[in-house]
Amino acid sequence: LEWLGDALLNLAACDFALHYFPESHEEPVTLLRTALVNNAVLIGAAVRCGMHRCVRHKDALFEEEGSRTRGKMLADAFEAFLGALYHDRQPLG
Repeated sequence: LEWLGDALLNLAACDFALHYFPESHEEPVTLLRTALVNNAVLIGAAVRCGMHRCVRHKDALFEEEGSRTRGKMLADAFEAFLGALYHDRQPLG
């Protein structure tokens, strides 16, 4: 589900960039997408949603506040959450 959430975030960022900057060339739009969808932004979103209080891991490195492992896991968990939301709302066809 993490890869689905990642794809959805990139799609949303590209759609946003093309909507607000329709005449831009590829490079500035790519830089904007990169600024909108990165681990720092995703970690912030996960923390604002309270995910940092819900995600647990047996690795001591994860439990350290501000550790790179913890941040990456929170970013991945947020992407997986978005992927799960999207998948849950799709008709089975």
